[in-house]
Amino acid sequence: MHSISRSLFGLSLLTAACLASAPAQAVIQTGSFSFDNQTVHYLFYTGQDSSFFQNFVNGGTLTNFETPTLPAGVTPFSTNTYNNGTASASNPNNFISQSAPFNGIFFSSGGQTPGNPLNSMAAIPTIPVTLDNLPGAHSGTNVLAPTDFNGTNTVAFIGGFFSFGVQTAGGNSANTLSRIGFATNPLMAAANAPNIHVLHSDGVTDQDQFLTTLGITTKIQPGDFFALAFDKPIIQEVEFVPGLAPGATVGHGTIDDVVYARDNKVAFVPEPASWAMLAGGIGLLFLLRGRKRLV
Repeated sequence: MHSISRSLFGLSLLTAACLASAPAQAVIQTGSFSFDNQTVHYLFYTGQDSSFFQNFVNGGTLTNFETPTLPAGVTPFSTNTYNNGTASASNPNNFISQSAPFNGIFFSSGGQTPGNPLNSMAAIPTIPVTLDNLPGAHSGTNVLAPTDFNGTNTVAFIGGFFSFGVQTAGGNSANTLSRIGFATNPLMAAANAPNIHVLHSDGVTDQDQFLTTLGITTKIQPGDFFALAFDKPIIQEVEFVPGLAPGATVGHGTIDDVVYARDNKVAFVPEPASWAMLAGGIGLLFLLRGRKRLV
């Protein structure tokens, strides 16, 4: 039977307090839970500190959607507006295929089967976009945008959805990730935390809404870099709905600088005002873990 408990979850309060002290209002939360009879430590981060981003990139795989690194034959769509109606892409070479991995990740705008994107007949593609004199890129000038789920080849800056993950079906459970991160558009409205899908040790059972299971309901603020790290590789998919202000007629539903790794690393350098608290929280977690073994 699969098990998830939060016996050490309260320790995350040691670092959740960073929300009040960090200069950019970053949220840094650590904790521990039982997953399939294993203790798993985690780090949750959302904020805009450049040092945290650089340290999270270190040792991971970065996808920045800039032209030199796009899949062969893919040409980004260029726009100088965030209006859905004026951002129709007609060139099939604008799209990143939903059925082929790009830099190790399958990206889609919805319809992807968690853990089995190769068998996702309803999945639709994403589209890299060059922002012509528009703010919104975390690095460079290109971002990734969803397309309209109705298949009209329209860039869905409003009402878009991202689904991205790895192929674990068919004996590929070793593809699961231990950490994932991405940057949001600084012009979007605050958004709900992503829906994280994790894979159980049987290599088959998918569990979604995992952040909610951990009690994390923190909003992702405009322009934040969202990051989640475990010390076990259990992540198989991320679903993210960009924030949209009520009544808005223009949307900013894009992401940038997607980072992933399988290194089981949970310690990164956050904002200076938060580092001491984070270090203490992680140190106490491992101290208690060591004491438990001596009992």
